[in-house]
Amino acid sequence: MPNRDLSLGEHFAGLLSERDPDLRWKVLIKGLAGMGLDQVNYAFLDMAAYDRMEARGDPAMSTMRSDWIEYYTERMYDMRDPLVGHIRSARYDPVVFETATHYGPSQILNEADEAGLAGGILIPLPGAPGTFGPGAGIVMGSGMDPAECRRLLEEHGPSLVSVAHLFHAGAVGEMMRRRYGAAKLTARERDCLQAVARGRRVSAIAHDLVLAEVTVGLHLKNARQKLGARSLPEAVARALLFQQIEVA
Repeated sequence: MPNRDLSLGEHFAGLLSERDPDLRWKVLIKGLAGMGLDQVNYAFLDMAAYDRMEARGDPAMSTMRSDWIEYYTERMYDMRDPLVGHIRSARYDPVVFETATHYGPSQILNEADEAGLAGGILIPLPGAPGTFGPGAGIVMGSGMDPAECRRLLEEHGPSLVSVAHLFHAGAVGEMMRRRYGAAKLTARERDCLQAVARGRRVSAIAHDLVLAEVTVGLHLKNARQKLGARSLPEAVARALLFQQIEVA
């Protein structure tokens, strides 16, 4: 029987210490499965789209059947999925839903119900730094009786929202880096680029790190190339997006 008692310390403590997003995901879904929430989807909006309302929803991680996820993606269901539409419309309020009835008649949600998602909670999550509105979302759901699922989610909703944000905060940078195909920076490349982000000149960076200016320049060039950036300001922006540097 699932354990319906939610303890952040007992079930989700690993989210505080685990840096790798795949391992964070394992901690998350194990804790949720212990509550009976075994249908979990984590997805991003394509924020490169000119019109937010036309942005695709990109499934990043899921516990649902792989054939359903492939079917969903191939048919571009994300463009008509009301759950994705909630994120796309820049709304941050969580939604507790019964898949087959909450949004009225919906072929997509009827098929999702048949695939095992009878009900759940949609939690909108922040996008990249500096972007407007949510840029990601997570559905924590189940195939259990929808009324029972609703009672569980209404009881533990605030805690689940905290868990979702805790997971997302430590995973979003690495997931975005993978999505854009950017390579990881070395420690020295991060040091040099972070100093640029804080307004330091190459000469000052070289002095602070006890490096030759030409070496600092090489590290910055390598960082820019790895991040797929055409300029240092763009490299700084991408490194912040991928959580490879901080400015604080």
